[in-house]
Amino acid sequence: MRHAMNARRAIPRIAGLALLALQAACVTWMERPAPRPRAAASLPARVRVTRMDRTSMVLIDPFVRGDSLHGTRVDPPVQDVAVALDDVLRVEARRVNVAATAGAVALAWLAAYGIRLVCPFCNGGA
Repeated sequence: MRHAMNARRAIPRIAGLALLALQAACVTWMERPAPRPRAAASLPARVRVTRMDRTSMVLIDPFVRGDSLHGTRVDPPVQDVAVALDDVLRVEARRVNVAATAGAVALAWLAAYGIRLVCPFCNGGA
């Protein structure tokens, strides 16, 4: 009886961990065209900028002013920054990764089905 109660309490925890893993699999950074000076390109609300020296930072509310990309850096230390466009190697935005999402959903379903088969206490009796 005690084992059945522990098994029933574990299922929400396992489901929560599975949902956390699903969230990580669903979104990825995808490269987008680098902004150009005096171009009226709209940028997403959050971008990851990689500089020529291969260092990177995440900026929120980015915009181009003159020959620089401006935004608020979310990595410590949080501050307003400007990066010369000539120093920008790559700009990436977060996008939903459909293939990874489908794979993660399938794995979560298989794991839940496997737990149900293996755990007799999870089936409501016996």
